[in-house]
Amino acid sequence: MYGYIGKILKINLSNREIKEEKLDENILKLWLGGRGFGVYYFLKNVEPKAKPLSSENKILFLTGPLTGVQGAPTPSRAIVISKSPLNSRLAWSVSGGKFGPYLKFAGYDGIIIEGKSENPVYVLLINGKVEIRDAREIWGKDVFETYEYLYEKLKKEFNISDVSIACIGPAGENLVKYASIMVEKYHAFGRMGFGAIMGYKKLKAIVVYGNEKPRIYDEESFKKAFIEILRKLKSNEILNDLSKYGTLGMLITRVHSHNAIPAYNFTGYIKIDPHNIREEFEKRIDKGRSIKEYCWGCQIGCHKYIRNLTKDLYYEGGNPEFWGGFISLGSSLGISDLDFVNYVKGLCDKYGLDAISTGHTIANFIEICEKKGIYNIKFGEKEKIIELITKIAYREDIGNELAEGSEYLGKKYDYPVTTSKGIEIGLCHPDKAYGYNLALTTSNRGDHNQTMLKDEILLNKLEPLKKEGKVDYVIHRQNLFAVIDSLGICLFSSYALDFEDLAKILTPITGLSFSSDDLNEIGERIYTAERYYNVLSLGYEVDSLPERFKLDISDLLEEYYRKRGWEKGIPTKDTLKKLKIID
Repeated sequence: MYGYIGKILKINLSNREIKEEKLDENILKLWLGGRGFGVYYFLKNVEPKAKPLSSENKILFLTGPLTGVQGAPTPSRAIVISKSPLNSRLAWSVSGGKFGPYLKFAGYDGIIIEGKSENPVYVLLINGKVEIRDAREIWGKDVFETYEYLYEKLKKEFNISDVSIACIGPAGENLVKYASIMVEKYHAFGRMGFGAIMGYKKLKAIVVYGNEKPRIYDEESFKKAFIEILRKLKSNEILNDLSKYGTLGMLITRVHSHNAIPAYNFTGYIKIDPHNIREEFEKRIDKGRSIKEYCWGCQIGCHKYIRNLTKDLYYEGGNPEFWGGFISLGSSLGISDLDFVNYVKGLCDKYGLDAISTGHTIANFIEICEKKGIYNIKFGEKEKIIELITKIAYREDIGNELAEGSEYLGKKYDYPVTTSKGIEIGLCHPDKAYGYNLALTTSNRGDHNQTMLKDEILLNKLEPLKKEGKVDYVIHRQNLFAVIDSLGICLFSSYALDFEDLAKILTPITGLSFSSDDLNEIGERIYTAERYYNVLSLGYEVDSLPERFKLDISDLLEEYYRKRGWEKGIPTKDTLKKLKIID
C-alpha cells in the first residue's frame, strides 16, 4: 500500500494475545484512517452500551495516510479513539510529537488495545518486535520519570538512537476522569480522560520505533503539490505568528480584542495587557531548544520550550498548547501571572492531567465554594490551587471529588457548571461568536478546538455576532476537521489549507483518487457516524450550553439539523444510508 503501512496491531491485555489485521482499501476509501477508521471500528466491534472503564471498552491508537510522510503538511499526528470516562461518549484526542510517525515506522497504521491486564504492563513495538512487558517497576512514577527511565533503558537495550513513548502518570493510574496520555513529556492525548482508560487496563506506556517508512505512489506529482502547499503554509499570517510566538502569543491579542478571554469561570473579565503578555512570553522562549521540540516533520513549529524567570515558581519545559494553559490555569482562575501558569501547566504534565479540564474544574469548584462555603478557597489563591492539583492527581481528600470532573461537582452540589456534554468548556467565551457557539453546542465529544475561531475571531472575515452564513461555516469546518484528524495531520494546517489542497496531496501519496467533494463527504460521514454511535450509546442527544451563556441559536440549530439530515440532533435513517454508515 502507499501512504498506509497496511496493518493494524491488535493486543488483548487479558489473555496476552497479539494479532495483526490487514487494512481493507474499500474501508479506507470511505473512512480514510485515523478518526474515520476509529468510528467505523467502534460501530462494527464495540457495544455502544459498554462502560468506558470496563474490559469491553477498547482504546485505539491510530495514524492516517499522511502521518510520517516527509513533506506532507504537518504530518506528525496520531489519534486516540475510545469512550470517554467523563461522559461515556465515543470521543477522540490528537497528539503531535513523534508517536504517530514512529508507530508507522514500527510497521503499523494503528494499535487496538482490548481487555485488561491483572498487573501493570507496557507495550513495546520496535522494528517488528512486539512485546507486552511487566511495568511494576515504573507503576507509581510520574510522567517525566517514566519517560526518562524507558527512554534510556530501551535505547541501550536495542542499540537505537531514539524511541517515542506514550505513557500515563499518577492521574491515569488513579483513574482521574480527565487524565491524559502524555507523549514525549509535553505533548498530550488530552481532554477526554483516556489516561484513565490506560490506568484501568493497567497499561503504563506504549513505546514505538522503527525504520519502515510509508511509500509514495507518485513522487513527481507529490513534489509539485508539496511546493504549493508549503507556499500556502509559509505565507499564512496566523501560522507565521504561531511559528514565532506559539499558541499563546498568536491568540492572546486577537481573542482579547473581542473581550472573549474567559475569566473567573466565565463570570467576568480579567484586566491584562495582551501585548505585554506576548512580549513577556517571548522572553521566556528558548528558541534554539524549541526547534528540537517541534513535532516530527512540522513546517509550522508552534511548540515552544520555555524557562520561567522567577525562582519561586521555576519551570522549564516544552509545550505546544500554552494558550489552553493560560486560560484554564490562569484567567479562568483569576490569575494572569505567566510564571504561575507555566509552573502549574508543567505540574499537570508531570502528573498526566489534562490542563484544560483541571483548571476549569478547579474554577467551577471555587465558584461553588464561594456560593456555598464548602471549602476555603477563592479565585487567585495560587498556593491552594497548586495544592489542589496534587490532590486531584492522587485523589487525596477533596481532590477525590474534583477528580470526577465538573459535571460531577455540579450534580453533587446542585450548582450550574460550565460544561458541554460533560466536558469543561475551555478556550474562548461562547457568547462572543455565533459560529463558535454553534460548533461548541453541536460538538459530538463536548468541546471544540479553537481553530473554529479562524474566520470570526482571528481574521475578522465573518462578523462574530451576526448569524448569516454561520451554519454552512460550522458544518464545513467540522467536516474539514474530521478529515484532517483522519489524515494524520495537525488541525493548525486548516488555517491555510482546505479540502482541495488536501486532495491534491493525498492522491499522489496513496494512489487512490480523491476530489475535494469526496473529502467533504467523508468528513460528513465521519461526523454523522460519531453522532449515530453516541445516540446508540446514550439513547438520546441534547445540543445545548449552560444557561449562563446567552446567545440564542435555536434558529441556527434548526437550520444545522436540516442541512445535516438530522432530526432533533439525531441522524435520520435516510441520512445514514446515504452516507453508507448503515446498509
